[in-house]
Amino acid sequence: MNKTIFTIIVLLLISSTNAVGQHDCGGNANQDKLMLSYIQDSVLYAVEKDIDGYRFVCSTLQPLRLCSGWENDAMLTNMVDYYNACQIYYSISTDGDVYIRYLQDEKDLVKEISAVDVSSVRNPEFRDIVTQIRDLNAAIFNQKENKLQKDGYFNWDNKLFIQNNGKIYELCEEYDNFLHPWMPGKDNTDTAQLFRAINPATYFPPIYSIYVSQEAEPDNEQTESLYNSMLAEADVDLRNAKLIALAGCSASENIYDKKDRILYEMEKSMEAGEYSPLLFTLWRAYRCMYNEMNVCASKDCYSPNIRYNYYRRLVAHTILKYVEAHPDDTTARFLFQRLSAHLNIMRNGPYPYGNQAALERMYVFWEGEIW
Repeated sequence: MNKTIFTIIVLLLISSTNAVGQHDCGGNANQDKLMLSYIQDSVLYAVEKDIDGYRFVCSTLQPLRLCSGWENDAMLTNMVDYYNACQIYYSISTDGDVYIRYLQDEKDLVKEISAVDVSSVRNPEFRDIVTQIRDLNAAIFNQKENKLQKDGYFNWDNKLFIQNNGKIYELCEEYDNFLHPWMPGKDNTDTAQLFRAINPATYFPPIYSIYVSQEAEPDNEQTESLYNSMLAEADVDLRNAKLIALAGCSASENIYDKKDRILYEMEKSMEAGEYSPLLFTLWRAYRCMYNEMNVCASKDCYSPNIRYNYYRRLVAHTILKYVEAHPDDTTARFLFQRLSAHLNIMRNGPYPYGNQAALERMYVFWEGEIW
């Protein structure tokens, strides 16, 4: 009974954060009231502490909101809509992924999907697309169980599943229509310069050779030196690069007793409201390290995507504030799009031996995939 009351209280608090409106945003995190409200919304991921195996949570959204003055800025309002639309779609997809793993409680899933609030997407045309995606997903799971399952497995040949997924795919392609006003075109972008700008090796050259590659084996002296230099580092970009390196070599016993502090420092960087081209990669590295420390690698284990999306929103707001002051910075706009469109940590996917956190680790560290 106490757990039920706690959950209801949390959900009531969550619903109060979903309102769309304008908020005062100062120059830094300490003056930025909207950033402070996001930080205080950490109650959102408290609900994850009681999840054992799974719970459908797609209606627990953390939408971006507009600073005062942004409502008349077509680029910023469009960017906020794009972010919110992506998060709605990925939240629903993640819960569908849960059903495919456990094959039960489809009625609860339908209720959860149907409760997803799409009002954070302000553009009526875009909101209609997101509404259709929500309702098509709800319809997929609103069938009798024997149609969704076959011989104890998800029925991938289910006609409505195939039909609705085809429609959803077409609708998702329309998301691109809302990128054109603010995303740099391929023909107008120097991708080599963009790659250098957001590559941790630009700021910390030995990161892939010594610390995070598949073959890297940093010794005690190297990891200890890296850790101490990170704590003393004043340059925001270099500090973030060093944190990414530390997250990448976190499997080493050399820094076992420093892992909690490293996660704490990563969280501080995402809460600080200081723009860096490395924020997107830092956020991805944080998810990898947190999953390794606090979640098992099995497809049965819950990955705390509400927590990860809590920090995703802080990073997104920081990038938006930077874009407001530097509207011609194509790198920042590109990073915002990649951050918005990046998948949650899923249970099922190309990596066959557990959840997809392991694949994300390979991408971020072994392959140096930074977009």
